[in-house]
Amino acid sequence: GASERPAEEVAKGLELVCTLLGNMVREPEEPKFRRIRKGNPNIVGLLGREEEGLLRAAGFEDADGGDALECCAGAGAAGTAGAGEEEDNKEACAARVPLAVIEVLGVAEATRLALRRALEEGDAPGRGALRCQDIAISMALECALLDHVGQRSADCAEAEKKRRRVAEVEDVRSPDRWREVLVSQGGEFVLDGGSLEAWLDSDAAHRTLAHDLLELQTAAMRWYGTGARWHCERWRENVLDPIPSAAVAPEQESSESFARERGSTASSAEVLRQRFEDELRLLREALFAFPEQPGASPALFRESASKGADRAGGDGGSEADCGNGSAGPAECSFVAVAAPERWVISSTVLAVE
Repeated sequence: GASERPAEEVAKGLELVCTLLGNMVREPEEPKFRRIRKGNPNIVGLLGREEEGLLRAAGFEDADGGDALECCAGAGAAGTAGAGEEEDNKEACAARVPLAVIEVLGVAEATRLALRRALEEGDAPGRGALRCQDIAISMALECALLDHVGQRSADCAEAEKKRRRVAEVEDVRSPDRWREVLVSQGGEFVLDGGSLEAWLDSDAAHRTLAHDLLELQTAAMRWYGTGARWHCERWRENVLDPIPSAAVAPEQESSESFARERGSTASSAEVLRQRFEDELRLLREALFAFPEQPGASPALFRESASKGADRAGGDGGSEADCGNGSAGPAECSFVAVAAPERWVISSTVLAVE
């Protein structure tokens, strides 16, 4: 059987497969790398073996009456095309690398490396040639293939995540699809039918700013619970509020954002943009700053939780006290820990007669 082949022979065959497929990946526009003559002395030893199976899995098929193998996946049917169209098909074929070639190359390379390592580790004086059926070789191959498949799965998941992210960014910039994206991020409040929605509809940069803020607010509420939720909900309620003319703190009065909002020449669009930018900056500072102590909730959310408890009329032991569901006055963490029960230890004195 195939498993009885010497491991060194298989390793050399895989090296040739990797060279053939690697040439296609490096120079996809070169037609000669897509055709393999079966009469080539270096190829003859691969025919009828696992190596030929890998080449066929990569898309190579019989050509020239069976005298060659050719990979031209994706090309049009030459038999129904004119001379000019046939040339176009060949050029288009040469300019593309089928996904199967990349997948098979990865498998072949992982198998080749595993075989080489196993051969180096199993090389001992007086020991016969290792074969693929030997337990050390077969286990090395199995582990290598499992690792490769696992890494490919992780890579595909990451690529899909990036693809969805790109599509979402494009939807946010679209004048027709941005509402659906923002609502999916918890932004129902932006569809007020008034100045806020009109501000978002007027410029893709405004929608991108709102999308970034909504994402960060969602993350904050997921990580820090009640306190973050109070803070975000209060900001959403107040985002359209007019700027108060009295009772302004000195530090707020001197801020650039206040100066812009207070100025009589500031437009509503400028005011909204500044409010979104200020909240985004505030959240970034709160979420990414070094915590006061390991696991501590940011002070911004502890303060919001305390104010939320006052607004709700809660007592000192309410869930809002800490911002994460725990019942401590100051020591807050985003992990909710139930208060331990009190254990009473009683002893009984026995009279000994």
